Amino acid sequence: NFCTISKDGAFFKVRHYNVASFPEEKHPLVGIVKRSERPGFRSILKSIGIENPISLKNIVNTTHHLAGYEIIYKKELFGKIYIDKVVAERFGIESKYVILKLIINNFPTSDLTSEDISILNNIVVKDLYSFMPNLNHIEISQYRFAFKELEKQIPFFKTIVEFPVISDLLEIIVFSFFGFVVLMILYRKRLIKD
Repeated sequence: NFCTISKDGAFFKVRHYNVASFPEEKHPLVGIVKRSERPGFRSILKSIGIENPISLKNIVNTTHHLAGYEIIYKKELFGKIYIDKVVAERFGIESKYVILKLIINNFPTSDLTSEDISILNNIVVKDLYSFMPNLNHIEISQYRFAFKELEKQIPFFKTIVEFPVISDLLEIIVFSFFGFVVLMILYRKRLIKD
């Protein structure tokens, strides 16, 4: 298991500990980064402006199932296609979708020109669209995309995430309502007995 931070691809080994040695280990993200890798984890967070990792909030949970395929052209690795089946979840509501990633190699040792690479890239993309006409090109990160997918399913999702007090208040209201209903049922049963 790995934890990824930013587009630069900083990867950290993940380990689930049974006992928290420090208060920060109770945090859902910090607590799963392997202890030996936490100094590097903290320094990368500081480099992107996050001084206190405990202040990070869980916004969207994503699960990925990835399959990759290599594209060979003239006995050289031209690129790779990854099919990423994603489940984005928040508040028990899931959004499922598939992301198709096309990664083209730069060919530093190849005799292919940048024009050749561009032509091959266009051919591969055209083929993909011919087989999958409903394919949508996205320019945003996969986590931003997951957020947008959940926004479609959860009313006021962005507001609830930006102001967590709202979700806390909604939980209090829902639990209070159910508690009130239970009390009313018990009170009526008692009235019937008397």
